[in-house]
Amino acid sequence: MRKAVVVTMPLKNLPAGAFIRSSKVLPYLTKYFNRKRYKLYVYIPYTLILKQTGYCKSRNNDLIIKELSLISEKYRSNSRIITNLLASKQFCNRKHSNNFRVLNTLSSIYISFVRRIEEEIAKIFIDQIGRDVSFIYSMHENIEALIAYDVLLSLIQRNVKGALMLQSVLNESFNLSSPIGLYKSANSSYLIRKSIKIIEETIDNHYTRLLLGISPVVFTPTRVYNLKHKGVHLGVVDPGNAVDNGIACIEKPSRRKPYVVYFGRLSIEKGLKDILEAWKIIQQEVRDSKLYLIGDFASRSLYSLFKKYIIENNLKNIYYLGKIPHGDKLWRILTRMKVLIYPSYTDTFSLTILEAVFLGLSVVAYKIPVVETLYSHLPVVKTVKIGNVEELANGIIDFLAMNDREFNMLFENVVVKNFLEKYSSWSNVARAEYRLLARYLDG
Repeated sequence: MRKAVVVTMPLKNLPAGAFIRSSKVLPYLTKYFNRKRYKLYVYIPYTLILKQTGYCKSRNNDLIIKELSLISEKYRSNSRIITNLLASKQFCNRKHSNNFRVLNTLSSIYISFVRRIEEEIAKIFIDQIGRDVSFIYSMHENIEALIAYDVLLSLIQRNVKGALMLQSVLNESFNLSSPIGLYKSANSSYLIRKSIKIIEETIDNHYTRLLLGISPVVFTPTRVYNLKHKGVHLGVVDPGNAVDNGIACIEKPSRRKPYVVYFGRLSIEKGLKDILEAWKIIQQEVRDSKLYLIGDFASRSLYSLFKKYIIENNLKNIYYLGKIPHGDKLWRILTRMKVLIYPSYTDTFSLTILEAVFLGLSVVAYKIPVVETLYSHLPVVKTVKIGNVEELANGIIDFLAMNDREFNMLFENVVVKNFLEKYSSWSNVARAEYRLLARYLDG
């Protein structure tokens, strides 16, 4: 059997949609690769675990170590190497935690640190599995995964094919709203430029010949789209995402109160200020309406500004429910809502909208590319001009004004039913992803 390595982060206990997606798709991919007579090995970037847990200071550490142990039993992976390092507390102390914060603000030094660590672990990993690997596939495009991917390719070198999955938009943009925003954006932009450079280098070295995306939006940045001129095939996985099976089992009420909800990361780029401005209008037009917010705030200072804005503008009937774990409890709360307000300025796929539609919510969102591409054809989704808070509010008011029969009929539409069927299974997602990979391997 031929050998293949997948660089991935298939951990359900890390709060990121891309990692949850990988945990859902990987079991199916393993099965499909085995049928093609590939022995699949899983490489988890150690530095990505350190980054996500703040050098083991996360409350999820025990769950993560337990999950890594299960991965070690289920897959041929480097997870045993990682758990040994975590158990030794080599990086899990206050000194390293503080150093990590500094490294994260000094991008060039951080990249050198990541490469040094991943080179050490990759060498141990390759010594264990052998150098006769014919295919390496990274399911992520963050800097830690890309460096691990690049390191593995350089260790194998001869006759190896490489492929990458893009789950986010590698867009070099700046937030000019504040000195802090500018600094953070400059730091992020540097990492994105380095990420694209790594991709370009693996292409120039004739390793990477396939780039996959979870939606067409990931290929919109000019520098990424132009990679096709280097002889690289760009493939969109369709469907690129799915919902958990448990959502289908949640009972949906036939009557809904005029409740509006946002769930996800609460930040400026996700439209938090727009939500509050729209609510000024909505609460005047629909007296018994309520707004619920679910998720983590991007910072404590933003949470303070949020509370201050509510008081200064005399906003009523706003309920912050905190962060609710992804699962039954969250889904049952959402079924009580009628409209998802989603004025996000940036997104790659938006699982939030996908889950909302599955749970019987209508959606009002800004006309960002991904929403226009994937959701705007649905009668339960209304898109409005980006930044137009009045249109945002009026779209929500229109849905709230519908009677129960009129509202429920929207979900009986054949377009909605076909959409729900398409995105109802992770096996559909994995099969679509595998078909593109298999065509590349056979070519």
